[in-house]
Amino acid sequence: MELPAAVHRDLVEYGRLLASESGQAEIVPAKLIPPMLSRFMEGDRAFSKARRLRISAAEQNRG
Repeated sequence: MELPAAVHRDLVEYGRLLASESGQAEIVPAKLIPPMLSRFMEGDRAFSKARRLRISAAEQNRG
């Protein structure tokens, strides 16, 4: 995944701070991004609603 340099720098720093607070080794951006995106999508109400509607429509079309 390509990231703007400033975002990458911030993620590296975020990983360092998170690791130092939890006593872990440095956490690289590739390990941070998936859970961050997952949390972001879980909190996006419009996405959740659209997803439920799409799943519901797909189930109705099968039945």
